Amino acid sequence: ADKLEDGAFLLDKMLPLADAMSFLPGITLSDQEAEAIRLGHQPTAEWLERIESHSATAVATREKLFRMSDSNGQLVAVGRYDEDGLPRSAVVFPLERGI
Repeated sequence: ADKLEDGAFLLDKMLPLADAMSFLPGITLSDQEAEAIRLGHQPTAEWLERIESHSATAVATREKLFRMSDSNGQLVAVGRYDEDGLPRSAVVFPLERGI
């Protein structure tokens, strides 16, 4: 029971979001692009030219998902392709602060 009450114990066992989503193809955003996504703007089709593939690309392509990270490697958002093939933000993550 003590371990469950100890937040530090649980924190040591948790994966950072960027690591948990690393199987998705990804785009590294500039500081301005990351800020725009966090403020609710949508990714542009031109950004897709910078997508980095991983071995699980087939799964991600089937699901039409990709991740967007900032220049520090922090996960900014997970995107998806809409029915017209345009990139859209599906989930935007808040800027992580020190704990």
